[in-house]
Amino acid sequence: MTAFVDARDPSAPRILRGSVCIVGAGAAGITLARALAKTRPGVLLIESGGLEIDGATQMLFAGHQLGQRYFELTSCRLRYFGGTTNHWSGFCRANDPIDYEPRPALGLPGWPIGHEDLAPYIEAAGASLGITAAAFDPAAVVRGRGLDPDQLVERHGTHLMTKIFELAPDIRLGQIFRDEIATAPGVTPVLNLSVTKIALDPTGTRVDHLEARTLSGVAHRIEAEDYVLCAHAIENARLMLASDDVIPQGVGNAHDLVGRYFSDHAHVEASRFIPSERFPALYDFDAARRRRLNANLSFTDDFLREQGLLQYYCRFTPVYVSPEAEAARGRLKADLLAPADRQLFADIAAVMAELDGTRRWRQTRRSGFRPPPVYLLDHRIEQAPNRDSRVVLSQRRDALGSRIADLDWRVSDADIDTIARGQRAIGRELAALGYGRIEEEEITRPLVEARVEGHYHHIGTLRMADRPEEGVVDRWQKVHGVANLHVGGSAVFPSAGYSGPTMMIIAMSLRLAERLGGRA
Repeated sequence: MTAFVDARDPSAPRILRGSVCIVGAGAAGITLARALAKTRPGVLLIESGGLEIDGATQMLFAGHQLGQRYFELTSCRLRYFGGTTNHWSGFCRANDPIDYEPRPALGLPGWPIGHEDLAPYIEAAGASLGITAAAFDPAAVVRGRGLDPDQLVERHGTHLMTKIFELAPDIRLGQIFRDEIATAPGVTPVLNLSVTKIALDPTGTRVDHLEARTLSGVAHRIEAEDYVLCAHAIENARLMLASDDVIPQGVGNAHDLVGRYFSDHAHVEASRFIPSERFPALYDFDAARRRRLNANLSFTDDFLREQGLLQYYCRFTPVYVSPEAEAARGRLKADLLAPADRQLFADIAAVMAELDGTRRWRQTRRSGFRPPPVYLLDHRIEQAPNRDSRVVLSQRRDALGSRIADLDWRVSDADIDTIARGQRAIGRELAALGYGRIEEEEITRPLVEARVEGHYHHIGTLRMADRPEEGVVDRWQKVHGVANLHVGGSAVFPSAGYSGPTMMIIAMSLRLAERLGGRA
């Protein structure tokens, strides 16, 4: 029986040896360790943090933002056992067939593997998360939530379709599998140890060992036959770029691709939709959420191909009263304490002017769905791969003495075009069905840059391709030119597709485990 090794413990070995070393204990690392434990004993699972979150370890992510405004990097990824599944919301969906296709006009390179290659692993990944294949059949899901499948737009039009996200019930992988990992005879999990360098052999074609340190400054050496980086898209790229003593441009970076093509699932709130009474409750975000349902309006694959659009879907957020009226209602209690203040009368007037919206909100909550006066449209897309959207090394150093990674996130013309034309197409289709009308805002670059946000989905930076001139890893996630180094996680995705990445990360980790275990 093994147990967690705390690298800070004076009794912990300074040289760690195994058959496979996995760096990072998030969704990819835990999945890979669990699977390999059955086929290839001697797995080292190295985690930078401990069993709980720690501020000093999180600060190792303290990079700057060089481009489009993005989330604070210290909050994007969690650096402790379980990784970012410790704050994952659990949204799951398999990639669509179109997501694997090359579409050169949009800069989408295609995947060297397809749906058929991944289908059995996706099914296994779903099962491990408590999700069955039926969870992605919109009619089955809607029926199971007590709604009429005839509400589905695809039953009434030709270009629109419903895309369902399923919520996994078991999402804190660190907690779920902590005891299994701690007691697995084939796994040695090591906590509070950060890898600082990939040490190549003199030829630069193999990893000789890894160098690692604790925050207290204790150095460790890790030796294995195979190595898998499962930190996350930014940290994996940072580590490969920073390990530049044998190959000056960094590990796997002969073609200047390491760190490039960073993307997220970008979304922008813009324009208003005025619904008719026919608008289905299925697509009201709040009404659906109360049934643990996430159903979004998107387009068929054929329409995306025909129109030259990236993956796009629209979420409808109900607005029952204006922001001004909502603020006025919040002030009324304070207004009443100062009745001589004119603000009291102004706030009462603002609330009274929108009583119909308040009435509709209460009816919807108590006795069934009625469309609100208006919806705010939330446009969500995959980003076109952009070479200049990237991770770069700064000259600043973290507490371990390692160079810090900065992020230069970019929004492309193709991204903006998909939001603009997607909005117009959604409006046309909904109007034709008699569901309502859109009051459009013009989608421009300034509007998008002012409002765009991501989903914390870090994709790209070490993308997969059969040719080293086009990607960092091959179809088996092995780094081109380095015989015993692989990469797990969404860093290897050539494009973002429609779906949240976690279930796909697990699926691809199961496939990689078969490869490293000698069965694929």
